Amino acid sequence: MGGLATRFARPPDCKRVAGFTEPQESRHAYHYLYGVNTGYATGSDVYGFSALDGMITTIWDAGGYDVIDLSGATYAVDLDLAEGAFSTVAATGSNNLAIAFGTVIEDAIGSGFDDRIVGNDAANRLTGGSGDDELTGRGGVDIFGFAEGWGNDTITDFVVGEDQLDFAGAGLSFANLDITSFGGDTLIAHLGDSVTLLGVATIDESNFVFA
Repeated sequence: MGGLATRFARPPDCKRVAGFTEPQESRHAYHYLYGVNTGYATGSDVYGFSALDGMITTIWDAGGYDVIDLSGATYAVDLDLAEGAFSTVAATGSNNLAIAFGTVIEDAIGSGFDDRIVGNDAANRLTGGSGDDELTGRGGVDIFGFAEGWGNDTITDFVVGEDQLDFAGAGLSFANLDITSFGGDTLIAHLGDSVTLLGVATIDESNFVFA
């Protein structure tokens, strides 16, 4: 298990103080005064739904390949992997989860609901789950993953020739996909599921992963 700051079992109605929730502000102040513990949570850690659900907490992780896995969530989540960013992993309220400055999370897995997932400047793997999700990679060469019955997703910043669409989990091939362009965007569809690439006029097989 990686690094979670002090957690408060109270409703996630946290108010921002100079841009921080209480645990994020405390963690930032501690790092400023005493330095960063670069030996803490250096492995490959998984931060699951049960540890984050409704808890006001900050993730501090000093290294490794790390994952926030919210596939077990019972509601839609709003997840931002950027350092210093706030996310909502709570049935009520907002901004209960913070990513500490200096922490890099590489992988995010959403719920079965309509999520919003935003990456950071690292090479991320973002998987929305089975809802109608909005995915944003930000910087880095990103992989967007899709499994069978992934829903109707939107990718806001896909970069042709850099980012990848991974359909290995859906058991599909390029020939299984119906790809059309409209209004400067691209729609990739299979049966009742789809991915819309905003601002992408054309795409070819080199942008896909199938195995």
